[in-house]
Amino acid sequence: MRGASADAARWGQPLSAGPHTWHRVLGVPVFEDHDADCLRCIHPDVVRTSRFSEMLGDLARRRGRTGVEVLAGRLVAHGLKQSGFTEAAVIPGYYHGEEEGVLLRMSLGRKGKAPWRHRAVQGVRRLLRAGTGGVPRPPLDTRQAHRGDAWALAHMWNESWPPSAGPGRVDPRRMETWIQEGGPWRVVGVRSQLVASASTRLDHTARAAEIVGCISRPGFRGRGYMQAIVRDLCNDLERAGFVTAFAVCPADEPAPNLVFQRNGFQSHAEVPRFQVRGGKRKDARVWVKPL
Repeated sequence: MRGASADAARWGQPLSAGPHTWHRVLGVPVFEDHDADCLRCIHPDVVRTSRFSEMLGDLARRRGRTGVEVLAGRLVAHGLKQSGFTEAAVIPGYYHGEEEGVLLRMSLGRKGKAPWRHRAVQGVRRLLRAGTGGVPRPPLDTRQAHRGDAWALAHMWNESWPPSAGPGRVDPRRMETWIQEGGPWRVVGVRSQLVASASTRLDHTARAAEIVGCISRPGFRGRGYMQAIVRDLCNDLERAGFVTAFAVCPADEPAPNLVFQRNGFQSHAEVPRFQVRGGKRKDARVWVKPL
């Protein structure tokens, strides 16, 4: 850890997960991830992995979710793989920059048809292999989001990401709580209007963070705003003492994947049928960066 700043105290939740619905299973915090339409928990410290797996599956079915996602160390991951989970990806250096984290998923096979977008996924692969640097842009300024941005952010989210394509409409009051209790959150404003935003989901125990909620207004895309936001979020995380950042992007969309590649992230896995968009499951790509 490289000298955590005062921001580490501000972003002091054991796990910041935004405006999600929380549960506890065998004492382990579990939340509903609308983006992946699943239950999710981070590094559960459990011995009875078989019972834990069974209870997670039961809860996911009751909540109408299509699966369960767990991020765990190798020891717990081994037990979960014996209990219905499959290994989806490995995140190097997730735990304190040293031990890898294993992303596991248990699919309940209910809803979410697989889209036939193999050509789009292959096109993104070609772009990433080419390592295109994009058009040089002047430096862009971003700023931290604050509680007063909640209504504008909710409006931008609901306008830019309709319920048929994303996790559903966002309540501004829940957005305000997310800003207040979550980790670093950056925005870009143009003429008093918020046009781009991304936030973080913090794991203080592992000193790792996920960059989430990357969204830009349709009329302001392709201008480098998200690239600047991700750059500044990484700087925020490093100053706060976090050592690893990662992100999960739709594998068939060029823009978000290029944003993370241009910010020094490395692609470590393509996860089949991982995210849900418009009622369809999409492949996802996992990006990781040591800070």
